[in-house]
Amino acid sequence: MDHSLLKRFAEIKNSLSEERETFFDICGYPHYENVVSNVLAFFFDPGKGHGLGTLCIEAIMQVLESKTYGVDGFWEVEREVRTDKGNYIDIVLRSDNTVIVIENKIYASVYNDLQDYIGFIQGKNQDKKIYGVVLCLQPPNHEGFINEFKVVTYDEFFGRVRQLLGYSIEKADSRYLPLLTDLMTNVRKLKVGTKMDSNFFKFEP
Repeated sequence: MDHSLLKRFAEIKNSLSEERETFFDICGYPHYENVVSNVLAFFFDPGKGHGLGTLCIEAIMQVLESKTYGVDGFWEVEREVRTDKGNYIDIVLRSDNTVIVIENKIYASVYNDLQDYIGFIQGKNQDKKIYGVVLCLQPPNHEGFINEFKVVTYDEFFGRVRQLLGYSIEKADSRYLPLLTDLMTNVRKLKVGTKMDSNFFKFEP
């Protein structure tokens, strides 16, 4: 028996178990896409009580446009928007001149009818700039079927959120900041877990 391999595995397991539990761990829903989408929608909505305004919208726009992006005006945030075909869009962000369509993915593959999503939104918002986003832990293996959607990883999105938080921290409601930081921690832990699941049996001591 290779005792060095067993020792190394025990070290990895202990390092993961020692990390603090998030609210998502405690509630038992760390990988549920609906739960994560609900929290995302809360922080995307400038009208909610988190006090961060449009920070999360600015963060996603910075990734999409690859530049500093100022966001202002009224934004409406919707969850589970039903298309004419009966499909459901995870999150839709809508302002006077822009619509962002977000399909949130944790572990599930991108099997959704994204063309239906974008076509439905285009039909309802013909005078607006429309962005399609697949927000995910890891980029999908086959990007050809994503059509007019751009892949945005959680690392990219939350990286921008962290940068912007420095400018908004004084305005934020301290009751909600732990939920945002727990969301970011939870997603990072899920990504680490995914890497371990796929690479464990390739482990070399």
